[in-house]
Order: sequence, then structure tokens, then C-alpha cells
Amino acid sequence: MTKQWHLILPIVCGLTLTACGGGGGSSPTPVDNTGPIVDNVPPTWGHQLRLLPGLTVTEIMTPFTEYDSSYKLELVQPIDHNDPSKGTFLQTAYLHHNDGALPIVMKIAAGPAGNVPTAISTLIGGNQISISHRYFNTAMPETIDWEYLSAEQQAADLHAFYELLKPIYPNQWVGTGYSGGGEAALQYNYHYPDDLDATVVYATGLMNSHADTRLEEYVYNTVSTSECRDRISDFQRLVLSNKTEILSALQLDSELFDMPLGKVLEYGVVEFPYMFWMNDEHDCATIRVEGSEISAIAAYLDKYIWFNGNNRENLLYSAAFYVDIYNEAGYFGFKTDHLADLMNYPNITSMDFTPEEGKRTYDPSKMQDMTDWLTNQGEHIIYVYGGVDPYTQAGIMPIDALESFAAINPDASHEVNISGHPDKDQIHAALASWLGVQVPVNVK
Repeated sequence: MTKQWHLILPIVCGLTLTACGGGGGSSPTPVDNTGPIVDNVPPTWGHQLRLLPGLTVTEIMTPFTEYDSSYKLELVQPIDHNDPSKGTFLQTAYLHHNDGALPIVMKIAAGPAGNVPTAISTLIGGNQISISHRYFNTAMPETIDWEYLSAEQQAADLHAFYELLKPIYPNQWVGTGYSGGGEAALQYNYHYPDDLDATVVYATGLMNSHADTRLEEYVYNTVSTSECRDRISDFQRLVLSNKTEILSALQLDSELFDMPLGKVLEYGVVEFPYMFWMNDEHDCATIRVEGSEISAIAAYLDKYIWFNGNNRENLLYSAAFYVDIYNEAGYFGFKTDHLADLMNYPNITSMDFTPEEGKRTYDPSKMQDMTDWLTNQGEHIIYVYGGVDPYTQAGIMPIDALESFAAINPDASHEVNISGHPDKDQIHAALASWLGVQVPVNVK
């Protein structure tokens, strides 16, 4: 089981390797391949990469034997693609290489890039590049102007990598991303519809407000049975009725937080119903009830909620996530009327964690325009969803006339994947048709 941790994407993608396709594993070891090209010896792919403008290349050692070579790439990107005079920053990516004539998978992160192979890379073989999201720690300007953290600018970052590498990877390009990374992949399709030959996204919902009521309605009134939903509500009240004892059992360090621990706990409690259904372990019979030991109640809550995600260091690390959901992406809201008599912060929302200097006026039309385009025009996109996952309520369901489709595994959660999906064969066939390759294929 993996906690979803508010979908704070740099951290989630560091731990749920299969779903995110990156972020974990051992640290890459640099290789010195900066020497001159020797007569009659073919240049390495690293030498090819070093001929590309604005790119710093370091060959690295990884445990992934399915690739011939791997590289850390750092590309000079403009802070504002519409006005290069605004300055630049370095954006990190990791490239796994086999053969420039084979397809390349672009793994699109919602935080720092990882170097772990994705499921799509394994399916189609070839090469993979994992690209970090602007304004996280591997793509950070010296001075942050939050105005330039936007879907349009991030899509332009990805397009810059594409234009740079397309001459040496001239064939099929495939985009993929999980949750927020999937959202970034869809934004890229929307702004640059001719770049990718196919895209596969997982557990990707596009919210329509700061508190998308579609998810709220599902979590509180629709999913499972009324008895199960009541049991979740009872568990929330059980925790709040024992705040002092639960906080003691959780052993959170108040020195690490800029908010009272009571607020940290209350946020975790209102978030719990979402995290429960987003997780693979969502058996209502396991939920702790009145009479359980305090230690058991606290441990159960801690399985689903990452409380330290809201400490000072991690909120700073994840500031870009909160700026994004506040200004453009939106999020889900919390129902607290059944808990208000036990809460000191009944109006708490995820927007509370957005840094003041990053807040702009929320414009829902950007996500709505993208949703409309994806639904009615976005081609060669596969939306992989879990039927239990609340995010599926905000999923894209393309019209039948498109060569795109939603593949819903009715029993899966936010941790949905292709390998156990009932529509696996359809997904394989679509990719084979769109890319003109055998799926699945073994690289070696």
C-alpha cells in the first residue's frame, strides 16, 4: 500500500515507482565520457547529445540493463517562453537510450524527474526521457516569479525538449504521466497536438474548481455502500474526539510545522475519505471503530495520511503544487458539516497551503477549455482509470469518433496500472496501431 499524500507529486512519484515511472531507485553514478573522439572509433550517444545547443550531458550508471546507456540532461530553459529576456533556469531530465531509430517515451513528471523505466517503456521498448516539472527542485530559477508557473509555460518546456531531440529520435514519440504528471501530459497535448504520436495517462482527473463537487458527491454519497461511508464518517469523529491522545500517538514534532498540530490533524481527518478510496487497501471492514486502542486508531490513520507532508520543509518543497491547484488546476473539497462540532478549523481546504506570493485569480476556463478539447478533439490518447478512484469522476471520456478512449478497471484505485487491467489487450492493440510497433515488445 502507498499513501497518496495529498498527491504531492514530487514525493509520491519518488515512492510509487510503477505508477509514476520515476523518482526512486539508487542515485545515478556519473561516468566520465568527456574525452575526445578517437579516430576510427564511433562516437558514443553522449557525444551526439553534446552537440545539441543549451544541453549539459552527464552519462550515468543505472541498474536498468534493458538500456545501452543513460544520461542526466540539463537544458537551459527560458523562464518566459514568450519573452526570453526574463531570464533562464536549468531543467533536469533523465534519458535512457538504446537506438535513435526506436520509439522514445516521454515520461512527464509533476515534480522532479525520476530515472526509473515506465510501464509504457517496457511495453514498447526503445528509449525513455523523464522530464522534471518547472519550479520544483530540479527545475528551479534562482528567483521565483510564480506568474510563470502555468500549463502553457510547462508545455513549452516539454516542447523545447521535443524540438531539441526530435532530429536524433526522429520516429515515434509517446507521452505518459501519472495523476498530476498525466495532467501535464494532457496539457502538452492540448498546446502542442502534433508532437506526440500517442499518450497514456493514469488516474488523471481535470478539476473544475477549487473544490470540485463531482469528487465530493462521489466520496460522500455514492461510492460503496451507505454503511461503509457511515463507517468512514464514524472513524473521522472517533479521531477528532480523541485529538490529544491521537496526536501523542502520532509523535509529530511541532518544531517542524508552521501551523498548530491540531490543524495538521484536522486536515488529515477531512482528507481521509479521499485517501482511503484512492488507495488499493480500501476494505471498510478494516476501519477502526469505537473501543479500539488509541495506538491502533492512530496507526490506521497514519497508513493513509502523510502528516509530515504539511511540515515546513515539505510545504516549501511542494509550493509549486499548491500554486498550481490554486491558480489553474483546481482540486477537491472537503465535507465537514458532520464534523464541525469537533473541529477548530472547519473551513480548512488545500488552498490554505498556497504561498501568498503565488496566488492569482483562479480561472476555471483554462481547465474547461482543455477538457472540451480533449473530449472532442484529442487524438491517440488512452486514459487509464480505476473505478474506485475519486479522480475518475473528473476523468476525460472522449467521444466515440476519436481514436482515443478511457479504460476503466472497475476494481482499481488511484494506483491503477495496465498489467492487471481488463482492457489490457485493447490498450496494447491501440498502441501497436498508432505507433506501428509490436506491443508488447522486448527490448533485448
